[in-house]
Amino acid sequence: MQQHPLFIYGSLLDKDILSAVLGRTVDPDMVCPARLADFATHTYPNESFPLLKPSPGNFARGEVIYGMSQTDFDRINFYEGDEYGFGELEVELADGSLITATFNRSEPLEVNTPEWNLTCWQRDEKPTFIIMCQRYMALYGTMSIDEADAIWQQLVTEDQQRKAQSRNNLTPDMHTISPDGSEESIEESL
Repeated sequence: MQQHPLFIYGSLLDKDILSAVLGRTVDPDMVCPARLADFATHTYPNESFPLLKPSPGNFARGEVIYGMSQTDFDRINFYEGDEYGFGELEVELADGSLITATFNRSEPLEVNTPEWNLTCWQRDEKPTFIIMCQRYMALYGTMSIDEADAIWQQLVTEDQQRKAQSRNNLTPDMHTISPDGSEESIEESL
């Protein structure tokens, strides 16, 4: 049976992440910009990746990938973990046509998290996330999703500890502006 094309959004829109997840690069001719009406991407609680949240009048930006194999779908499923599952929806392509696509849907969550932004995520999270993703996807085929999820949680905890340590190591600005507008060292003013 022929699979529907896959609608992707979030971190999978980053070509490096998509390649790490699939274990291969995707032919650009097999990818088409798409959007999902009445949804927005919001940050998944306590994570850096997004989920789709109903949002009447808005559009979630994404892409449709054609020609996905069963292994591709299996790898996507492994990557997404048990927070998601496959479903079908109607998406709008760049030319305005509507098609049915497969997508990774999350369980409905009442979230009040901020909207998720790919550019901000790439700037702030991707450098660490790509390493975590590669380590996680190396587990594909060696253990169950539940077993791998425990490893993922460990990777997330390590990342959070690194970020906290980095914040703690920042030295405060040792300069102050005096009333006359000149800059002086805090040590000089003591």
